[in-house]
Amino acid sequence: MNAKKEDKPRRLVEHVKTDPFIDLAFVLHLMSDEDWRQVIKRQAEIYSTTGDIGENTTTYHTYKNKVKQFVIKTFQNIYTTIENYLSEEVISKKATRAWRALITLLASQQLMERAGIEVGELLPKGYGQLENLIPVIESIIKEKTSRKRVEGPEAVKKALRNFRADDTARADDIAPLLWWINLVMESEVFEGLFKYHFLVSKNSIKNFTKTAEEILSEVKGHRVDFSYMEYEVLKALLSRCTELRGQYINKLQNATLFVKYLRKGVKDPERWDWFLQNETLTYAITVYMTELQGFSELKEKELNLSTLISPRRGIHDGPASALSTLTLMSPIFMQYVLEARGEIIVTPADIVIAVLRIAKSRQEVEDFVVNVHDTAEEIIRFWDEHDLLRRLKLYTKDEVTPEALYSKKSFTYSLALIINAGVSGIYVSTEKKPVLQLPPRGIGFDSLYVRTQQLLSVTKKVWR
Repeated sequence: MNAKKEDKPRRLVEHVKTDPFIDLAFVLHLMSDEDWRQVIKRQAEIYSTTGDIGENTTTYHTYKNKVKQFVIKTFQNIYTTIENYLSEEVISKKATRAWRALITLLASQQLMERAGIEVGELLPKGYGQLENLIPVIESIIKEKTSRKRVEGPEAVKKALRNFRADDTARADDIAPLLWWINLVMESEVFEGLFKYHFLVSKNSIKNFTKTAEEILSEVKGHRVDFSYMEYEVLKALLSRCTELRGQYINKLQNATLFVKYLRKGVKDPERWDWFLQNETLTYAITVYMTELQGFSELKEKELNLSTLISPRRGIHDGPASALSTLTLMSPIFMQYVLEARGEIIVTPADIVIAVLRIAKSRQEVEDFVVNVHDTAEEIIRFWDEHDLLRRLKLYTKDEVTPEALYSKKSFTYSLALIINAGVSGIYVSTEKKPVLQLPPRGIGFDSLYVRTQQLLSVTKKVWR
């Protein structure tokens, strides 16, 4: 296949445009108005039912018109020419993403409530309580704007340290929220990161670096170091995929600050070695998106999050919006539980992917039944094939067997999320004897009843 040519070089990481603290200000302004919060909550319900994200509402347009002055006022002390960078295009893009980030965030919370999932099980207890998180975000921005040239990690660390002293719960609640805001607001930057993960998931890099180092070993005086060669090659590939084009890699660090820095399970999160080889959160997003797209008959991979949280209208659009939200929230669930409790969980995306893989391997084009053991076994196989299992095992000592997986609360919770969200095609049934109970009504089951064409129709609609 011929490589595509670009008309001009892209530069994804750019000063004010990719400052995560400015992104936070866009979100904060939307969260701070009580009336707007109520509108967003109602719109989140509509979104997961019909696919309408509410960008034609008066509230959205009012917010979009007012947010620029709020951002300028907040950051004018450290960015004296900030107004020059906030073009109408930048304002429109960031305001839209802030709106969509909060709509989808609240939609995920509402889906969990509807499914009868215990508070704090897959996400922190205060995750969707926007009013309680406002002071934390205000504190982070205040630290960043207190003086010029305050380093991002320093501002976050100081703000959260202050909150942990008074209110541990609120400080811990903020990490998954900031991951989500960072991912949505800087989706082009993260698209570059997803490209990198997609590339290294192909398992061809190790062979290349080994060969290169072996060739260099023929030169007198060369000291063979396979791990160093691999690290430098991976770093160069990351720079290429994220279009750094001569910029220092710390520019990328700033743009992805909240996702990369707020990681309790990593000793030195500002380093790059763990991220290049053992990252789980953004790696899982990449794997989930590319695997699901394999069932959608796309000619090319689409790795931009904006596609998944775009408004939809038409048949299957409500379920497709719900599946999009669950797909993107699945790695957030996974990472939060991994760090908060040191556990591996089963996510909604894992179940959907496992069922579709089973349908494909068995050549099931109509309705079929698969027991929970085989479903869990397929999840493990999927993780192993895509190097997700190795990465997860680095951060936990959990037993990873089919029995251990389907016995977890997260298995039934994720299944309940899928079913209660109206994602057509997956239902529960009993073939022999009920071994699990589906919340919220405690329906007993031991198998999944799958309507292949229904599920494929919803899956395809996510990217169309």
